[in-house]
Parts: sequence; C-alpha cells; structure tokens
Amino acid sequence: MILEELSPKPDSKKLAEVTKKTFGFSVDLKGLDLSKAKQIKESFTAKLAKLEAKLGANVSTNKRYYEAKLVLETLDRFIEEGVDDDALRELELYAENDQDLYSRSYVPIAKNLSNKFKKKTYDSELAKKLWKYHADRAAQKYGKDHAGGAKDGMRMFSPDTRRALAAQLEDSWRSEMEAGNFMESAEVTQENVITEGEMESAEVVMAAKNIVDRIQGMVEDLGEIMNEDLPPLSDTITDQFGAEASAAFVATIQGAVGPAMEAMGAARGGADAAARGLTGEAAPMMGAPEEDMPMEPTMDMDMEQPIEEPGDEIAAADSAAGGEAELGRERR
Repeated sequence: MILEELSPKPDSKKLAEVTKKTFGFSVDLKGLDLSKAKQIKESFTAKLAKLEAKLGANVSTNKRYYEAKLVLETLDRFIEEGVDDDALRELELYAENDQDLYSRSYVPIAKNLSNKFKKKTYDSELAKKLWKYHADRAAQKYGKDHAGGAKDGMRMFSPDTRRALAAQLEDSWRSEMEAGNFMESAEVTQENVITEGEMESAEVVMAAKNIVDRIQGMVEDLGEIMNEDLPPLSDTITDQFGAEASAAFVATIQGAVGPAMEAMGAARGGADAAARGLTGEAAPMMGAPEEDMPMEPTMDMDMEQPIEEPGDEIAAADSAAGGEAELGRERR
C-alpha cells in the first residue's frame, strides 16, 4: 500500500473503483441498503471462515480468499457510511432523555439559533453544523455510558447517522421558531449562556482540533502496520518465500514506515500546539497527562472532541458470487 493512500480514507465508491482496477470488475453500489449490505456481509464472513479452515496457512496465496476479504471490507465501509434507522432512533432517544446533554448542549444551541432567527440571520446549513456538534456529543456520551468510551460511541453511530440526526433537529427546531416558540433566556442557567461570538469561536477551535485528531489517526494507522500487520505477514512470507525474502521485505517496510511515523508524530505535535494556541492554552509538558480541550468555551462538557471514524483498507468484490455483486444504493 502507498503510504499517501492512508489519508484521506477512501469511501465505498472509491473502493469500488479500486476493485475494478485490481480484479477487472467492480462493485455496483446502486440500490444497496443497509439491511441487504449486512446480509451480504454475513455471507462473505462465512465464506472467509470456510476458506481459512480449509486452506490453513496456504490461504494467503488464494485469490478467491482475497476477493472475498476485499468485498467484506467494502461492505464494512459502506455500512459505516450509511444511516442506520435503528441507530438513528437510539441516538435520538438518548439525546432527548439525557438531562446533561439537554442543559449543556441542546439549550445553548437552541438559544443561539433563536437569537439568529429573531435577527433574520438564520441559516439552515449553519444550523445543521451546530446540531451536528450536539449529535457528536450525544454519540460520545453514549459511548461513555454504554460502551468503552467516547471513541466507541463515535464508531457505533456513523457520521451519516449523526448528520441525519442533526438534520432532524434543525428541521424540528426551525418549525418551532416559525410557530413563534423560542428558547428564552429564562430557560438557560447562567453557566450555559454563551454569546454568538463565543459560539463562532468554538466552531473554529473544534475544526482545528479535528485536524489534530485526523493526524493522530494516521499515526495510529502506521503504528498498527508496524506492530500488528507486519509481524504475522513476515511469518507468512518466510513460509512461502524463505527467510531471506522475509527479512528484506521487513527491512524495506520498516525503512519506509518508521520515518513516516516520526514525521507524522512531529506533525501531530505541531498541529496540536497550533490548535491550543487559538485558545491561549499551553502545550502539555513532556510526560504530563494531556487534557481534552473543552468543546465550547462556556460549556463544561465532560466529553472528547468529535473524531471521524477510521476508514477501511481497499476492498473488492467476489467474482465467484455471480459477476458484479449486487451491492449499492444512491448516495444521499
């Protein structure tokens, strides 16, 4: 894999294009819904298990195995991108019933948008971005309450699912304002009141912090290549091509990925310092625990910054499944 391909992460459409280039046929993404994608994923998961059990160590040289593995990865990516109606409803109910989210996230956003609506400066697209922050916070808090942490929550609810919730919230609150219902100051405690300028500044800080998170994701991906992917692959190469070929391959990969990790680590540090500089926050001292930047200046949110979920590696369809896999839907 070319290192530059690690970022940006390819979406399912890009993976289908790579499939065409690699195996001579592509994955048809038109008309595929999440339910069907999950069914096909179960089928390919079972196929991979059978091939692994049958071929053992020789599975690494089997073309059909790699075709099945690649289509499985494509399906995983497609499912991550899609809007899961059940997940959407789960996140919606959680956000509605969590008092902390309501008082510290929903109320300040609704009040801010109420002021804009009254001033006739309301913009639906900008409002959706604010509600997207609320959806991200809800996903993070859900992960902390019901899974292993904020990052797990962001993985459980795909970006499209969170964007769909943001669109619902924007439509619902806009309808309320059009009916003359606004979030008045009396409903907001002093600790939650934020000015319009503070809200706009917070949006800039969050965007800057997101860059840091994306670079950190690249560092982690390179680390997985070195520590998780390379050792077992080295053993397989030794079995198939000999110890000398394996040693040469490992040396080449380490020579390429090692410096890349160091460079990305330095880039992450520089980006983090720049992001902290926006708020006047000093970079953490060497060896000191790093604290999360507040999501908004006056919201005491005990949550991590929204993190875009990592993408999958390139994937392809199984030609033995009947030509073009019937995998697709129109993108929303």
